[in-house]
Amino acid sequence: MPILETDVYLSSAPRLFQRFVTVIEDRHWLRRVKLLKDHSKRNDFLRAHHASENAIAFQLNTCSELSKKYGHLRPEDVEQHGLMPALGIMTQVLSLQDGLPAPQRKALIGRVRGTLSNPEDMRAFQLEMMVATHFGLRGNLVRWPELEPDHPTVRGATFDLLIEDIGESGLEVECKAVSHDKGRTIHRAGALTFYEELRHELAPLSGEIRTGLVVIVTVPDALPAARDGQRELASRVHSQVIAGSSATFDDGVQVRIEPFDMARLRDVEIRPDTPAARAVVDSVTGTRNRGALVMGRRNVGAILVVVQSMKDDSLMSAVFDTARVAARRQLTAQRPGIVLLGFNGIEADQLASIAQQDSDPSQPPTAARVAVSEFLGSSGRAHVVGVGFLSRNELTRRADGQMDHGGLSYYFHNEPSPFWRPDFRGMFGVTDRSA
Repeated sequence: MPILETDVYLSSAPRLFQRFVTVIEDRHWLRRVKLLKDHSKRNDFLRAHHASENAIAFQLNTCSELSKKYGHLRPEDVEQHGLMPALGIMTQVLSLQDGLPAPQRKALIGRVRGTLSNPEDMRAFQLEMMVATHFGLRGNLVRWPELEPDHPTVRGATFDLLIEDIGESGLEVECKAVSHDKGRTIHRAGALTFYEELRHELAPLSGEIRTGLVVIVTVPDALPAARDGQRELASRVHSQVIAGSSATFDDGVQVRIEPFDMARLRDVEIRPDTPAARAVVDSVTGTRNRGALVMGRRNVGAILVVVQSMKDDSLMSAVFDTARVAARRQLTAQRPGIVLLGFNGIEADQLASIAQQDSDPSQPPTAARVAVSEFLGSSGRAHVVGVGFLSRNELTRRADGQMDHGGLSYYFHNEPSPFWRPDFRGMFGVTDRSA
């Protein structure tokens, strides 16, 4: 059985990084980061997006730079530069590969190398590690079909994990990572290239404005793919901002302009990636969790720009289309199984807020709860004994130098299932609830 190390220590950083370089080879992340930096050298927004989407590759690149500078990766630099997620990946990958026979070790190394150039693959890999860590910390026995293809309990399996000592015959687990772009007509990278064009157009005005201005740009479908088309759209938006009036154009593009009270942004840093600014953007624009362009001067004046599509975004629909496929094709239906959905763009506090709303009988059920109820109530789901939403994992340092695994789950169990057993209850703590 592969052994997954769940204890992560800062003091191990020098040794782990050197081993990781030897096993995985640093050219895989150095090449990826150089490519992305070259691609975004003229777009600050896109560069930040690449760094977020490819966080582990960028963190490993920073590890390489620090190791070159100081001769090794110093533990204090890991903490100072926020490299704990990369340290966690190093710890767990090396612990897994150490216990594998040569063919599976080679396959694991190949998969890890592939994740460094594909954010979706990295999200999926991190989610599997996080779920395996969760059950490992509970003291459960975790089987890996991918890493143990010849073991009789998982031979031929297509699900991600088997928790061998839960239920009568084990619990199948299928993990699905959900990106920010899932179900969205306008993807984040496309929006950021448009915001860069718009920033150039609005830069002179943003330094002079002494009030709050909301600009909501609605396109019939997606944003123009070509740079010339984005530049032309940015010019139109700029003209309407100067005129101070909303407009609907012949091609269906709508530009809505409204004032807002700058007091709502008092003492909030003028950048869209802070929680405080994000909350104001959502409140002022009437949108939720969309990318935004925020320009201006703190406590003086600001322009908030949000781009959206007339086509309905269907996050939950897209997510549960994926869950339906997982229930039908990955889980065997011969044993109880669960589907766990990891949301890369959701922090623990946001997931807690969703769970809190569902706990309040005076509030309407969230889209998450409605979608889960419909999913579990459909035909062909009798073997699915639960569905969970997982926030992004976070590592925090303890006083003894060990790293604690963070994140939060919001889990729904399906007691009417004929596969249900009492020990399925409470697997994810206080956020467990009936669907």
